Amino acid sequence: MVMQFRGREMAYRDSGLEKFKGIINMVLEMGAIVESIPKMMGNRIIAIVAPSAKPVLKKADKPVES
Repeated sequence: MVMQFRGREMAYRDSGLEKFKGIINMVLEMGAIVESIPKMMGNRIIAIVAPSAKPVLKKADKPVES
């Protein structure tokens, strides 16, 4: 995942990083794995995210117990 800042956006890198971490947390709830923590590289924040080994069952996909 990449977030790029342009021009005056560089003044708000901290709030951008917080928003980026929030997005990563939402993706983690869906069953992803963070391989590389978010870090600033010039005018970009970069993180590597991968799918988990086993699929996550959605609420509708869970088997019904009888």
